[in-house]
Amino acid sequence: MLEEIEGRLREEAGEAVALAYNRPSRTLREITALAVLEDEGVWRRMVELEERRLDLLMVGRRLFEEDVKSSTLLDAAAGRLLIPYRAIIGGEYLSRWEKTYRRRKILESLRALILERPELSRELRIDPRYFAYDILTSLSHILPQAEEELNTVEGGAPEGFLKTLRELEGEGYIRVENGYIVIEEGYIDEVLRRGPRTLEQLESIRRAIRELVADGVRGILDLLRGLPLVKEALPRRSLPQPDRFLYFPTARGLTSLLESVSVEELVSRLEPEAEAEEVELRRIGGVLNEVYLLTYRVEDEQRRAVVKWYPNWTSLKWTPVALWTLGTRGFAIAGRERMERECASTLFLSRGGIPVPRVLYASFRDRLLVKEYVEGSSFVEVVKRILRGRADLFGEAVNRLGETLASIHGLGATVGDCKPDDFILSDGRPILVDLEQGSRGGDASWDVAEFLYFSGRYASPLDPLEGAERLVELFAQGYLEGSGSLKVLREAGRLRYWKVFTPLVLPQVLYTISRRLRGLKA
Repeated sequence: MLEEIEGRLREEAGEAVALAYNRPSRTLREITALAVLEDEGVWRRMVELEERRLDLLMVGRRLFEEDVKSSTLLDAAAGRLLIPYRAIIGGEYLSRWEKTYRRRKILESLRALILERPELSRELRIDPRYFAYDILTSLSHILPQAEEELNTVEGGAPEGFLKTLRELEGEGYIRVENGYIVIEEGYIDEVLRRGPRTLEQLESIRRAIRELVADGVRGILDLLRGLPLVKEALPRRSLPQPDRFLYFPTARGLTSLLESVSVEELVSRLEPEAEAEEVELRRIGGVLNEVYLLTYRVEDEQRRAVVKWYPNWTSLKWTPVALWTLGTRGFAIAGRERMERECASTLFLSRGGIPVPRVLYASFRDRLLVKEYVEGSSFVEVVKRILRGRADLFGEAVNRLGETLASIHGLGATVGDCKPDDFILSDGRPILVDLEQGSRGGDASWDVAEFLYFSGRYASPLDPLEGAERLVELFAQGYLEGSGSLKVLREAGRLRYWKVFTPLVLPQVLYTISRRLRGLKA
Protein backbone atom coordinates (compact mmCIF):
# COMPACT_ATOMS: atom_id res chain seq x y z
CA MET A 1 0.00 0.00 0.00
CA LEU A 2 2.76 2.47 0.93
CA GLU A 3 4.63 1.74 -2.31
CA GLU A 4 1.47 2.49 -4.26
CA ILE A 5 0.96 5.77 -2.39
CA GLU A 6 4.55 6.92 -2.86
CA GLY A 7 4.62 5.94 -6.50
CA ARG A 8 1.43 7.85 -7.28
CA LEU A 9 2.67 10.90 -5.36
CA ARG A 10 5.95 10.97 -7.28
CA GLU A 11 4.00 10.74 -10.52
CA GLU A 12 1.68 13.64 -9.61
CA ALA A 13 4.33 15.91 -8.04
CA GLY A 14 6.96 15.64 -10.73
CA GLU A 15 10.14 17.62 -9.92
CA ALA A 16 9.43 18.61 -6.30
CA VAL A 17 11.67 20.36 -3.78
CA ALA A 18 9.99 18.33 -1.06
CA LEU A 19 7.31 15.67 -0.98
CA ALA A 20 5.67 14.02 2.06
CA TYR A 21 2.45 12.39 3.17
CA ASN A 22 0.75 11.86 6.51
CA ARG A 23 0.61 8.33 7.85
CA PRO A 24 -2.50 6.34 6.87
CA SER A 25 -5.25 6.39 9.49
CA ARG A 26 -7.42 3.56 10.73
CA THR A 27 -10.54 5.72 10.69
CA LEU A 28 -9.90 8.13 7.83
CA ARG A 29 -10.09 7.03 4.23
CA GLU A 30 -8.23 10.15 3.14
CA ILE A 31 -4.45 10.66 3.25
CA THR A 32 -3.08 14.19 3.07
CA ALA A 33 0.12 14.89 1.18
CA LEU A 34 2.23 17.97 0.53
CA ALA A 35 4.48 18.78 -2.40
CA VAL A 36 6.66 21.90 -2.45
CA LEU A 37 7.55 22.99 -5.98
CA GLU A 38 9.84 25.58 -7.50
CA ASP A 39 6.96 26.84 -9.65
CA GLU A 40 4.71 29.59 -8.33
CA GLY A 41 1.11 28.73 -7.56
CA VAL A 42 -0.95 26.28 -5.58
CA TRP A 43 -2.93 23.22 -6.71
CA ARG A 44 -4.98 20.49 -5.08
CA ARG A 45 -5.29 17.00 -6.53
CA MET A 46 -7.75 14.41 -5.25
CA VAL A 47 -6.36 11.04 -6.34
CA GLU A 48 -8.46 7.88 -5.94
CA LEU A 49 -6.65 4.67 -5.00
CA GLU A 50 -8.17 1.24 -4.39
CA GLU A 51 -8.58 1.67 -0.61
CA ARG A 52 -7.74 5.31 -0.02
CA ARG A 53 -8.00 8.76 -1.46
CA LEU A 54 -4.99 11.09 -1.68
CA ASP A 55 -5.51 14.78 -0.95
CA LEU A 56 -2.34 16.24 -2.48
CA LEU A 57 -1.60 19.92 -1.96
CA MET A 58 1.06 21.25 -4.32
CA VAL A 59 2.38 24.69 -3.50
CA GLY A 60 5.17 26.91 -4.75
CA ARG A 61 8.22 27.19 -2.55
CA ARG A 62 7.78 30.91 -1.79
CA LEU A 63 4.12 30.50 -0.87
CA PHE A 64 4.88 27.51 1.33
CA GLU A 65 7.58 29.35 3.26
CA GLU A 66 5.34 32.42 3.66
CA ASP A 67 2.58 30.19 5.02
CA VAL A 68 5.03 28.80 7.60
CA LYS A 69 6.16 32.27 8.66
CA SER A 70 2.88 34.19 8.57
CA SER A 71 -0.09 31.94 7.61
CA THR A 72 -0.35 33.43 4.12
CA LEU A 73 -2.36 30.38 3.02
CA LEU A 74 -4.25 30.21 6.35
CA ASP A 75 -1.99 27.28 7.45
CA ALA A 76 -3.36 25.03 4.71
CA ALA A 77 0.18 23.99 3.76
CA ALA A 78 2.18 24.63 6.93
CA GLY A 79 -0.36 22.88 9.16
CA ARG A 80 0.45 19.53 7.52
CA LEU A 81 3.92 19.69 9.07
CA LEU A 82 2.52 19.19 12.59
CA ILE A 83 0.84 15.91 11.71
CA PRO A 84 3.32 12.99 11.64
CA TYR A 85 4.49 12.59 8.08
CA ARG A 86 6.79 10.43 5.97
CA ALA A 87 9.15 12.41 3.73
CA ILE A 88 9.79 11.04 0.26
CA ILE A 89 11.87 13.99 -1.00
CA GLY A 90 13.47 16.89 0.89
CA GLY A 91 13.23 15.53 4.43
CA GLU A 92 15.78 17.98 5.85
CA TYR A 93 14.08 20.91 4.15
CA LEU A 94 10.68 19.99 5.61
CA SER A 95 12.17 19.31 9.06
CA ARG A 96 13.75 22.78 9.15
CA TRP A 97 10.50 24.53 8.30
CA GLU A 98 8.55 22.26 10.63
CA LYS A 99 10.66 23.55 13.55
CA THR A 100 10.10 27.15 12.46
CA TYR A 101 6.36 26.64 12.19
CA ARG A 102 6.03 24.80 15.51
CA ARG A 103 7.95 27.55 17.30
CA ARG A 104 5.69 30.23 15.83
CA LYS A 105 2.52 28.38 16.76
CA ILE A 106 3.66 27.76 20.36
CA LEU A 107 4.54 31.44 20.77
CA GLU A 108 1.11 32.31 19.36
CA SER A 109 -0.49 30.01 21.95
CA LEU A 110 1.50 31.71 24.71
CA ARG A 111 0.55 35.18 23.50
CA ALA A 112 -3.13 34.26 23.22
CA LEU A 113 -3.07 32.81 26.73
CA ILE A 114 -1.50 35.98 28.13
CA LEU A 115 -3.92 38.30 26.34
CA GLU A 116 -6.95 36.21 27.29
CA ARG A 117 -5.90 35.83 30.95
CA PRO A 118 -3.57 38.78 31.64
CA GLU A 119 -3.48 38.36 35.42
CA LEU A 120 -3.91 34.62 35.79
CA SER A 121 -1.25 33.83 33.17
CA ARG A 122 1.39 34.91 35.70
CA GLU A 123 0.42 32.07 38.04
CA LEU A 124 -0.62 29.28 35.67
CA ARG A 125 1.11 25.93 35.62
CA ILE A 126 0.84 24.57 32.07
CA ASP A 127 1.01 20.90 31.15
CA PRO A 128 3.19 20.71 27.98
CA ARG A 129 0.36 18.82 26.27
CA TYR A 130 -1.60 22.09 26.28
CA PHE A 131 0.30 23.45 23.29
CA ALA A 132 -0.22 20.37 21.13
CA TYR A 133 -3.93 20.31 21.99
CA ASP A 134 -4.38 24.03 21.41
CA ILE A 135 -2.59 24.06 18.06
CA LEU A 136 -4.02 20.81 16.70
CA THR A 137 -7.53 21.82 17.74
CA SER A 138 -7.23 25.02 15.69
CA LEU A 139 -5.82 23.07 12.72
CA SER A 140 -8.64 20.50 12.90
CA HIS A 141 -10.95 23.00 11.18
CA ILE A 142 -9.01 22.50 7.95
CA LEU A 143 -7.32 19.12 8.50
CA PRO A 144 -9.31 16.16 9.86
CA GLN A 145 -6.03 14.36 10.58
CA ALA A 146 -5.23 17.03 13.18
CA GLU A 147 -8.38 16.14 15.12
CA GLU A 148 -7.48 12.45 15.06
CA GLU A 149 -3.92 13.23 16.18
CA LEU A 150 -5.30 14.69 19.42
CA ASN A 151 -5.92 11.16 20.67
CA THR A 152 -2.23 10.28 20.44
CA VAL A 153 -1.22 13.37 22.40
CA GLU A 154 -3.18 12.16 25.45
CA GLY A 155 -0.25 10.05 26.63
CA GLY A 156 2.22 12.95 26.48
CA ALA A 157 3.36 15.92 24.44
CA PRO A 158 5.11 14.98 21.17
CA GLU A 159 8.89 15.13 21.34
CA GLY A 160 9.00 17.93 18.76
CA PHE A 161 6.89 20.15 21.01
CA LEU A 162 9.02 19.29 24.05
CA LYS A 163 12.20 20.17 22.17
CA THR A 164 10.79 23.53 21.08
CA LEU A 165 9.67 24.28 24.64
CA ARG A 166 13.18 23.53 25.90
CA GLU A 167 14.56 25.99 23.35
CA LEU A 168 12.07 28.67 24.43
CA GLU A 169 13.09 28.08 28.03
CA GLY A 170 16.71 28.72 27.10
CA GLU A 171 15.66 31.98 25.44
CA GLY A 172 13.83 33.25 28.52
CA TYR A 173 10.22 32.96 27.36
CA ILE A 174 9.26 30.25 29.86
CA ARG A 175 10.68 28.13 32.66
CA VAL A 176 9.91 24.59 33.81
CA GLU A 177 8.83 23.89 37.40
CA ASN A 178 8.09 20.31 38.44
CA GLY A 179 7.30 19.34 34.87
CA TYR A 180 4.95 22.29 34.26
CA ILE A 181 5.52 25.31 32.04
CA VAL A 182 5.50 28.74 33.73
CA ILE A 183 5.51 31.88 31.58
CA GLU A 184 8.26 34.33 32.51
CA GLU A 185 7.15 37.70 33.88
CA GLY A 186 9.22 39.67 31.38
CA TYR A 187 7.56 37.99 28.41
CA ILE A 188 4.09 38.56 29.88
CA ASP A 189 4.84 42.26 30.36
CA GLU A 190 6.15 42.51 26.79
CA VAL A 191 3.04 40.88 25.31
CA LEU A 192 0.66 43.03 27.36
CA ARG A 193 2.60 46.16 26.45
CA ARG A 194 2.33 45.38 22.74
CA GLY A 195 -1.31 44.34 23.03
CA PRO A 196 -3.31 42.07 20.70
CA ARG A 197 -2.03 41.74 17.14
CA THR A 198 -5.03 39.88 15.74
CA LEU A 199 -6.25 42.67 13.48
CA GLU A 200 -2.71 43.33 12.33
CA GLN A 201 -2.23 39.65 11.46
CA LEU A 202 -5.58 39.38 9.70
CA GLU A 203 -4.82 42.48 7.66
CA SER A 204 -1.42 41.04 6.72
CA ILE A 205 -3.03 37.78 5.55
CA ARG A 206 -5.78 39.65 3.67
CA ARG A 207 -3.21 41.85 1.95
CA ALA A 208 -1.06 38.85 0.99
CA ILE A 209 -4.04 36.98 -0.51
CA ARG A 210 -5.15 40.11 -2.40
CA GLU A 211 -1.66 40.46 -3.88
CA LEU A 212 -1.58 36.79 -4.86
CA VAL A 213 -4.93 37.11 -6.64
CA ALA A 214 -3.85 40.34 -8.33
CA ASP A 215 -0.64 38.67 -9.52
CA GLY A 216 -2.66 35.85 -11.03
CA VAL A 217 -1.06 33.14 -8.88
CA ARG A 218 -2.57 29.91 -10.10
CA GLY A 219 -4.96 27.99 -7.88
CA ILE A 220 -5.19 30.43 -4.97
CA LEU A 221 -8.96 30.98 -5.27
CA ASP A 222 -9.64 27.27 -5.69
CA LEU A 223 -7.60 26.56 -2.59
CA LEU A 224 -9.45 29.11 -0.47
CA ARG A 225 -12.84 27.85 -1.65
CA GLY A 226 -11.83 24.27 -0.98
CA LEU A 227 -10.61 24.62 2.59
CA PRO A 228 -13.99 24.23 4.34
CA LEU A 229 -14.65 21.01 2.40
CA VAL A 230 -11.89 19.14 4.20
CA LYS A 231 -13.88 18.61 7.37
CA GLU A 232 -16.34 16.25 5.66
CA ALA A 233 -13.82 13.40 5.99
CA LEU A 234 -14.36 12.85 9.72
CA PRO A 235 -17.64 12.94 11.69
CA ARG A 236 -17.53 15.84 14.13
CA ARG A 237 -17.38 15.05 17.81
CA SER A 238 -16.63 16.94 20.97
CA LEU A 239 -13.00 17.99 20.82
CA PRO A 240 -10.83 17.74 23.92
CA GLN A 241 -10.57 21.17 25.52
CA PRO A 242 -7.00 22.46 25.88
CA ASP A 243 -7.84 24.37 29.07
CA ARG A 244 -7.92 21.14 31.04
CA PHE A 245 -4.12 21.23 30.80
CA LEU A 246 -3.97 24.62 32.53
CA TYR A 247 -3.60 24.51 36.31
CA PHE A 248 -3.79 27.00 39.14
CA PRO A 249 -1.92 26.34 42.41
CA THR A 250 -4.07 26.39 45.56
CA ALA A 251 -3.34 25.50 49.17
CA ARG A 252 -4.76 22.03 48.42
CA GLY A 253 -2.70 21.47 45.26
CA LEU A 254 -3.09 22.17 41.54
CA THR A 255 -6.58 22.66 40.14
CA SER A 256 -7.39 22.31 36.44
CA LEU A 257 -9.15 25.29 34.90
CA LEU A 258 -11.78 22.89 33.55
CA GLU A 259 -12.42 21.10 36.85
CA SER A 260 -16.05 21.33 37.88
CA VAL A 261 -17.49 20.86 41.36
CA SER A 262 -20.84 21.40 43.06
CA VAL A 263 -21.15 23.27 46.30
CA GLU A 264 -22.04 19.98 48.00
CA GLU A 265 -18.67 18.51 47.00
CA LEU A 266 -16.56 21.36 48.34
CA VAL A 267 -16.09 19.96 51.83
CA SER A 268 -14.77 16.63 50.57
CA ARG A 269 -12.24 18.57 48.47
CA LEU A 270 -11.19 20.65 51.48
CA GLU A 271 -11.04 17.66 53.84
CA PRO A 272 -10.13 14.64 51.69
CA GLU A 273 -9.02 12.53 54.67
CA ALA A 274 -11.83 13.35 57.07
CA GLU A 275 -15.59 13.01 57.23
CA ALA A 276 -17.35 16.32 57.75
CA GLU A 277 -20.63 16.76 59.57
CA GLU A 278 -23.13 19.56 60.15
CA VAL A 279 -22.32 21.21 56.83
CA GLU A 280 -23.98 24.61 56.37
CA LEU A 281 -23.69 27.26 53.67
CA ARG A 282 -25.18 30.69 54.24
CA ARG A 283 -24.93 33.99 52.44
CA ILE A 284 -22.93 36.80 53.99
CA GLY A 285 -22.79 40.32 52.56
CA GLY A 286 -25.24 42.34 50.48
CA VAL A 287 -27.70 41.60 47.72
CA LEU A 288 -25.13 41.81 44.91
CA ASN A 289 -22.29 40.26 46.91
CA GLU A 290 -22.09 36.54 46.07
CA VAL A 291 -20.13 35.53 49.17
CA TYR A 292 -21.06 32.62 51.42
CA LEU A 293 -19.80 31.25 54.71
CA LEU A 294 -19.21 27.49 54.68
CA THR A 295 -19.18 25.88 58.13
CA TYR A 296 -18.71 22.23 58.98
CA ARG A 297 -17.48 20.04 61.81
CA VAL A 298 -14.59 17.57 61.69
CA GLU A 299 -13.91 15.46 64.81
CA ASP A 300 -15.69 17.91 67.14
CA GLU A 301 -13.80 20.88 65.65
CA GLN A 302 -15.79 23.52 63.79
CA ARG A 303 -14.12 24.79 60.64
CA ARG A 304 -15.03 27.63 58.32
CA ALA A 305 -14.21 28.83 54.83
CA VAL A 306 -15.42 31.63 52.57
CA VAL A 307 -17.01 30.65 49.25
CA LYS A 308 -17.22 33.21 46.45
CA TRP A 309 -19.35 32.58 43.41
CA TYR A 310 -19.12 34.64 40.20
CA PRO A 311 -22.35 34.12 38.22
CA ASN A 312 -22.85 35.82 34.87
CA TRP A 313 -25.21 38.40 36.25
CA THR A 314 -22.52 39.89 38.48
CA SER A 315 -22.07 42.53 35.79
CA LEU A 316 -25.17 44.14 37.32
CA LYS A 317 -22.98 45.05 40.27
CA TRP A 318 -19.94 46.26 38.37
CA THR A 319 -21.38 47.86 35.21
CA PRO A 320 -22.82 50.92 37.03
CA VAL A 321 -19.57 51.26 38.96
CA ALA A 322 -17.53 51.14 35.77
CA LEU A 323 -19.74 53.83 34.21
CA TRP A 324 -19.64 55.89 37.38
CA THR A 325 -15.83 55.95 37.48
CA LEU A 326 -15.40 56.32 33.71
CA GLY A 327 -12.34 58.42 32.96
CA THR A 328 -10.85 57.91 36.41
CA ARG A 329 -10.70 54.20 37.05
CA GLY A 330 -11.40 51.14 34.88
CA PHE A 331 -12.98 48.11 36.56
CA ALA A 332 -12.98 44.48 35.48
CA ILE A 333 -16.64 43.56 34.96
CA ALA A 334 -16.78 39.97 33.68
CA GLY A 335 -17.07 37.36 36.42
CA ARG A 336 -14.29 35.18 35.07
CA GLU A 337 -11.85 38.08 34.89
CA ARG A 338 -12.63 39.16 38.45
CA MET A 339 -12.08 35.62 39.72
CA GLU A 340 -8.79 35.32 37.86
CA ARG A 341 -7.63 38.67 39.22
CA GLU A 342 -8.42 37.58 42.77
CA CYS A 343 -6.58 34.29 42.41
CA ALA A 344 -3.49 35.76 40.75
CA SER A 345 -3.29 38.76 43.11
CA THR A 346 -3.71 36.57 46.19
CA LEU A 347 -0.78 34.36 45.23
CA PHE A 348 1.41 37.30 44.24
CA LEU A 349 0.79 39.33 47.40
CA SER A 350 1.17 36.28 49.61
CA ARG A 351 4.62 35.63 48.15
CA GLY A 352 5.44 39.27 48.84
CA GLY A 353 4.63 38.89 52.54
CA ILE A 354 1.24 40.65 52.48
CA PRO A 355 -1.28 39.02 54.84
CA VAL A 356 -4.10 37.75 52.64
CA PRO A 357 -6.34 34.68 53.07
CA ARG A 358 -5.13 31.67 51.09
CA VAL A 359 -7.01 30.20 48.15
CA LEU A 360 -8.08 26.72 49.27
CA TYR A 361 -9.84 25.63 46.11
CA ALA A 362 -10.80 27.09 42.74
CA SER A 363 -13.20 25.86 40.06
CA PHE A 364 -12.74 28.15 37.09
CA ARG A 365 -15.33 26.28 35.09
CA ASP A 366 -18.00 26.99 37.70
CA ARG A 367 -16.46 30.35 38.71
CA LEU A 368 -16.27 29.17 42.30
CA LEU A 369 -13.53 30.15 44.74
CA VAL A 370 -12.91 28.96 48.31
CA LYS A 371 -10.68 31.06 50.57
CA GLU A 372 -9.58 30.93 54.17
CA TYR A 373 -11.92 32.43 56.71
CA VAL A 374 -10.39 35.33 58.66
CA GLU A 375 -11.58 35.85 62.22
CA GLY A 376 -12.00 39.51 63.08
CA SER A 377 -14.14 42.61 62.64
CA SER A 378 -14.84 44.76 59.62
CA PHE A 379 -12.50 47.71 59.19
CA VAL A 380 -15.57 49.88 58.64
CA GLU A 381 -16.04 49.94 62.41
CA VAL A 382 -12.48 51.23 62.84
CA VAL A 383 -13.12 54.01 60.31
CA LYS A 384 -16.34 55.04 62.05
CA ARG A 385 -14.54 55.34 65.41
CA ILE A 386 -11.81 57.52 63.88
CA LEU A 387 -14.36 59.80 62.21
CA ARG A 388 -16.10 60.21 65.54
CA GLY A 389 -12.88 61.30 67.24
CA ARG A 390 -11.72 57.97 68.77
CA ALA A 391 -8.28 57.92 67.14
CA ASP A 392 -6.66 57.13 70.48
CA LEU A 393 -8.06 53.59 70.39
CA PHE A 394 -7.84 52.71 66.70
CA GLY A 395 -5.17 55.00 65.29
CA GLU A 396 -2.58 52.25 65.12
CA ALA A 397 -4.90 50.07 63.01
CA VAL A 398 -5.29 52.81 60.36
CA ASN A 399 -1.56 53.43 60.51
CA ARG A 400 -0.84 49.76 59.82
CA LEU A 401 -3.35 49.68 56.97
CA GLY A 402 -1.53 52.56 55.30
CA GLU A 403 1.73 50.68 55.74
CA THR A 404 0.20 47.53 54.24
CA LEU A 405 -1.07 49.41 51.19
CA ALA A 406 2.37 50.99 50.71
CA SER A 407 3.91 47.50 50.77
CA ILE A 408 1.44 46.33 48.11
CA HIS A 409 2.35 49.30 45.92
CA GLY A 410 6.01 48.62 46.58
CA LEU A 411 5.57 45.18 45.03
CA GLY A 412 4.26 46.82 41.86
CA ALA A 413 0.64 45.82 42.50
CA THR A 414 -2.62 47.64 43.23
CA VAL A 415 -5.85 46.63 44.95
CA GLY A 416 -8.14 48.34 42.45
CA ASP A 417 -11.22 48.32 44.72
CA CYS A 418 -9.71 49.51 47.99
CA LYS A 419 -12.64 50.16 50.32
CA PRO A 420 -12.52 49.82 54.12
CA ASP A 421 -15.22 47.17 53.66
CA ASP A 422 -12.61 44.90 52.05
CA PHE A 423 -10.34 44.78 55.11
CA ILE A 424 -10.75 42.75 58.29
CA LEU A 425 -9.06 43.77 61.55
CA SER A 426 -7.67 40.53 62.96
CA ASP A 427 -5.47 40.54 66.08
CA GLY A 428 -4.62 44.17 65.41
CA ARG A 429 -3.62 43.52 61.78
CA PRO A 430 -5.57 44.75 58.74
CA ILE A 431 -6.16 41.78 56.41
CA LEU A 432 -7.17 42.44 52.80
CA VAL A 433 -9.93 39.94 51.94
CA ASP A 434 -11.16 41.10 48.50
CA LEU A 435 -8.90 41.28 45.44
CA GLU A 436 -11.43 41.03 42.61
CA GLN A 437 -9.95 44.14 41.02
CA GLY A 438 -6.33 43.47 41.96
CA SER A 439 -3.61 43.64 39.33
CA ARG A 440 0.06 44.20 38.67
CA GLY A 441 0.69 47.84 37.96
CA GLY A 442 -2.35 50.10 38.06
CA ASP A 443 -3.05 53.44 39.69
CA ALA A 444 -1.69 53.57 43.25
CA SER A 445 -3.27 56.99 43.84
CA TRP A 446 -6.70 55.51 43.11
CA ASP A 447 -6.20 52.95 45.89
CA VAL A 448 -5.40 55.73 48.36
CA ALA A 449 -8.23 57.92 47.12
CA GLU A 450 -10.86 55.19 47.24
CA PHE A 451 -9.93 54.08 50.74
CA LEU A 452 -10.03 57.59 52.21
CA TYR A 453 -12.97 59.05 50.28
CA PHE A 454 -15.06 55.91 50.64
CA SER A 455 -14.27 56.00 54.37
CA GLY A 456 -15.79 59.47 54.36
CA ARG A 457 -19.08 57.82 53.39
CA TYR A 458 -19.40 56.71 57.02
CA ALA A 459 -19.18 60.25 58.41
CA SER A 460 -22.41 61.75 59.70
CA PRO A 461 -23.28 65.50 59.49
CA LEU A 462 -22.65 65.76 63.23
CA ASP A 463 -19.15 64.24 63.20
CA PRO A 464 -16.30 66.74 63.65
CA LEU A 465 -14.24 67.34 60.52
CA GLU A 466 -11.15 66.86 62.66
CA GLY A 467 -11.97 63.15 62.53
CA ALA A 468 -11.63 63.09 58.74
CA GLU A 469 -8.36 65.04 58.98
CA ARG A 470 -7.02 62.64 61.58
CA LEU A 471 -7.96 59.66 59.40
CA VAL A 472 -5.85 61.07 56.55
CA GLU A 473 -2.93 61.84 58.89
CA LEU A 474 -2.86 58.38 60.43
CA PHE A 475 -3.17 56.65 57.06
CA ALA A 476 -0.51 58.87 55.44
CA GLN A 477 1.89 58.34 58.34
CA GLY A 478 1.68 54.56 57.91
CA TYR A 479 1.88 54.82 54.11
CA LEU A 480 5.09 56.84 54.27
CA GLU A 481 6.58 54.61 56.98
CA GLY A 482 5.93 51.70 54.63
CA SER A 483 8.07 53.43 51.98
CA GLY A 484 5.06 54.74 50.09
CA SER A 485 5.34 57.78 47.84
CA LEU A 486 4.35 61.25 49.00
CA LYS A 487 3.55 62.04 45.36
CA VAL A 488 0.97 59.21 45.32
CA LEU A 489 -0.74 60.65 48.41
CA ARG A 490 -0.85 64.18 47.07
CA GLU A 491 -2.11 62.97 43.69
CA ALA A 492 -5.06 61.30 45.45
CA GLY A 493 -6.20 64.74 46.60
CA ARG A 494 -6.83 65.99 43.08
CA LEU A 495 -10.28 66.75 41.70
CA ARG A 496 -10.21 63.88 39.21
CA TYR A 497 -10.35 61.44 42.15
CA TRP A 498 -12.64 63.01 44.71
CA LYS A 499 -15.28 64.08 42.16
CA VAL A 500 -16.13 60.37 41.69
CA PHE A 501 -17.39 60.17 45.28
CA THR A 502 -19.61 63.27 45.29
CA PRO A 503 -22.84 61.19 45.16
CA LEU A 504 -21.79 59.23 48.28
CA VAL A 505 -19.91 61.55 50.63
CA LEU A 506 -20.80 64.82 52.31
CA PRO A 507 -19.17 67.74 50.40
CA GLN A 508 -17.42 69.11 53.47
CA VAL A 509 -15.92 65.70 54.24
CA LEU A 510 -14.68 65.27 50.65
CA TYR A 511 -13.12 68.72 50.70
CA THR A 512 -11.45 68.11 54.07
CA ILE A 513 -9.87 64.83 52.95
CA SER A 514 -8.74 66.30 49.61
CA ARG A 515 -7.28 69.43 51.22
CA ARG A 516 -5.39 67.41 53.82
CA LEU A 517 -3.93 65.09 51.17
CA ARG A 518 -2.74 67.98 49.01
CA GLY A 519 -1.20 69.66 52.05
CA LEU A 520 0.90 66.68 53.18
CA LYS A 521 4.61 67.31 53.62
CA ALA A 522 7.56 64.98 53.87
